[in-house]
Amino acid sequence: MAELIFTGNELLKGNVLNTNSHWMAKTLTSLGIEVKRMVVIEDNIDIIAETLQESLSREPDFIITSGGLGPTYDDVTLEGVAKALRKPLQVNSDALKMVRDRYTLAEKAGLLKINESEKLMVKMASLPAGASPLANPVGAAPGVMVEHANTTIFSLPGVPAEMKAIFSYSIIPWIKPRLGNAFHAERTLLVTGVAESRLAPIILDAMAKVSGTWMKSCVQGSGKSEICMSTTATSEDEANKRVEDAYNMITGKIREIGGNVKEGHDKT
Repeated sequence: MAELIFTGNELLKGNVLNTNSHWMAKTLTSLGIEVKRMVVIEDNIDIIAETLQESLSREPDFIITSGGLGPTYDDVTLEGVAKALRKPLQVNSDALKMVRDRYTLAEKAGLLKINESEKLMVKMASLPAGASPLANPVGAAPGVMVEHANTTIFSLPGVPAEMKAIFSYSIIPWIKPRLGNAFHAERTLLVTGVAESRLAPIILDAMAKVSGTWMKSCVQGSGKSEICMSTTATSEDEANKRVEDAYNMITGKIREIGGNVKEGHDKT
């Protein structure tokens, strides 16, 4: 189980579209991790700390934050994490080396002078005590991992390319061996010729008969709907069987009432 926290005044003001939430939720789901909650909050140390403490009280397996790890004045996520955990911020030598290596490359490219950037580098390398840095393949700010009781907290940059890179190269390899047997399967149907209201009892019946499978219909236009089916099981065969059973059951019922069905396509 995971909870997601996205920080950024630019997200709250609508200046930036939060594509990170879509990508992260979809990626976690594909790994067999259920996302129970996500929230967007401002760049404020107290609010970050309060939000994180509230999330920790529910004891999820993972909490992932995105945003606020950079060198600017409003990048305060790690200060909020440290406050929530009642830990001091400390300069992490491994993190400092990661940041310094990136700044050295930027200096060689003529983008900055490293001797004028010491405070910025130290800021990005200051982690809550006991935290571990996660290498950032495409940016300067490292990701951060810290364990608290039964929850692992990951903090990632808000820049989508950096967030995805750290998640893909560092977090997924760490998470996968700890998940045990978790296999995710999903399928999508496109339905025409039937109002969504007539699909509701069909979907409810299928969910009752195919245990552990989530299904949802969404209107795509007049007389056109999409039905999503997904499940997570302890074996790949079982996961695939569930969505196949649901697919066949729903398809048959829709055709009985005069609807048309075709395979949908996954949205990325």
